Amino acid sequence: MNLFLTGRAVSYLFNGKLAYDKKQKPLPYPLIGQKERAELGCLFWDKTEFEVQDKTEVGSMLKTPKLPIWLTCVNDVYGVLFCTIPDLLSHWRKEHRFCLFYFTGQASQIQGTKLTIDNRSGRNDPDGDDEEQKIPSLERCILTKWPDAVVNWNGTSPFV
Repeated sequence: MNLFLTGRAVSYLFNGKLAYDKKQKPLPYPLIGQKERAELGCLFWDKTEFEVQDKTEVGSMLKTPKLPIWLTCVNDVYGVLFCTIPDLLSHWRKEHRFCLFYFTGQASQIQGTKLTIDNRSGRNDPDGDDEEQKIPSLERCILTKWPDAVVNWNGTSPFV
């Protein structure tokens, strides 16, 4: 996937190089991640990692690509998430309110999905775990890039 997105075959999605583990012990060999921003990005969410300590980490080099196009992997379903505003990621104010389009190519998705992302008002944190479980996986994937965003599905039933 990294080779496709960046033209470099590295094994990890995080930024830079890791020479130490979480306990600050040296690794036998450094783990190499992304060194620079890519043209296309990547967003990842897997429900099996929801409560796991060692989650797959996607670094800012892939979360903030040069173009607003992301390959997504949501619960092992690949898709494309994109914005039609080419300079969306060039200034933080452009990220206040915008639309993203999502396609998977799966038979269950009859038409493209238009999502409205609103970062202006902030997300209300749910009080209980029951509310937390109701957030659709695609929305959780989007929240890895914009953590306080409110995602409006515009009448489409969340399917991922």
